[in-house]
Amino acid sequence: MAWQQTRTELAGIKQRLPELREQQRQIEDELLQHAGPEALRRAIEQQLERTKRHERHMEQASQIEHQEQREALAERTRSDDPRELVKVYRDAEKLTREAERQAAAAAQVRSLEALKQTREAMAEARQVIEQSRKRHKDNPELAELDEAIRAKDAQAKTWQLDPSKRPGLDEVEGFKGEADELRERVQGKAQELNDKAKQALDQQIDERLRGRPAPGEDGPRRSGPRFSGPR
Repeated sequence: MAWQQTRTELAGIKQRLPELREQQRQIEDELLQHAGPEALRRAIEQQLERTKRHERHMEQASQIEHQEQREALAERTRSDDPRELVKVYRDAEKLTREAERQAAAAAQVRSLEALKQTREAMAEARQVIEQSRKRHKDNPELAELDEAIRAKDAQAKTWQLDPSKRPGLDEVEGFKGEADELRERVQGKAQELNDKAKQALDQQIDERLRGRPAPGEDGPRRSGPRFSGPR
């Protein structure tokens, strides 16, 4: 019986929630009006500044739209009517929430794109490693780079598949920058090893050519005069 009574009371409260929220809003609006025009303008400016910060991370089309709405609200703050300024404050709150939502959505898109590019960079680096290891087997530097590549790719994959583990956009973009640097290191090391191998091969060829007889000679070159036979 107590449980049923509690359910009934909760159902009644739930039905009254819109009315209670409206009452709370009216009380807050009255308190805001008593704050005075100057205090309201400062509060509105703070809200619009928050909106402006979020706009930097939004898609361009939405960014332009929000800028226009923010400028319109800034114009409305010239009113000296506290009731009008309260309305402007409420509209600024709403605009800030919407800007925050759109900025977060845009940040998620950019994060996913950055992670995709990170994994593409690591796949490219891994391909360079595999080609280099065919020519330079058991090279410890290549093995170390390969391990770093796999670690980066595994972390990017985890963030890509699990949004709850994904950090903020700045950290993801920083992670992508580290991956790009790792790819450049791999490409540089592969080029260095190839150059060394080419130099060693050229040196071997040069040493062989030094001991090879000249055209028309039967044996190795010798210093001093040559005689073709008795005069």
